[in-house]
Amino acid sequence: MEQIAIDMENLKLIELLEKSLTNDEVVSYPYGVFYGNVGNADWPIYLYEAEEALVMDEDFDIHDTVSFLKESKDNFVFAVFSTTNVGEPIVCVDGNYYGYAVAEDDEEYEEEIFIDEGDYYGYFIQLNENKYVIDTAIHSLVGLLCSGEIVEDSIRIEEYCGLFEKPMKSYIKRFII
Repeated sequence: MEQIAIDMENLKLIELLEKSLTNDEVVSYPYGVFYGNVGNADWPIYLYEAEEALVMDEDFDIHDTVSFLKESKDNFVFAVFSTTNVGEPIVCVDGNYYGYAVAEDDEEYEEEIFIDEGDYYGYFIQLNENKYVIDTAIHSLVGLLCSGEIVEDSIRIEEYCGLFEKPMKSYIKRFII
């Protein structure tokens, strides 16, 4: 998906993040949303209930996201879109299942998209001059380096998302006013 830059007042950011946290089919709370800083390897940081070292300050809640993004142009929030299932239809926060993950050497690879076990798609969101800048990205739970613009060693911006391209565009539009 091409990068989206949208005025702050035109994105229902908190609603988007809440949906990423509350869809039990897709993720185990609290892992649907995490926070970080591009220049700081001590991430991801979650809202609640993750390992103690990976949790935001106890006074921080999802409604503090905008303030967090305003603190630094390098701060980001990641909202999950897909699960990490491999070999099964992949369930996403929009409530739908998409395709099958396949091995790269599979003859039908061109029509599918390969996702390593532990990888999942989501929205990488930053704030730049009162605009939310939204990129699609893959987060790797195993921290693999791969092609694409690498933001950290476990996340990469993906301009084209294969079979997730249309659903991700359609889903984010639900939160644009």
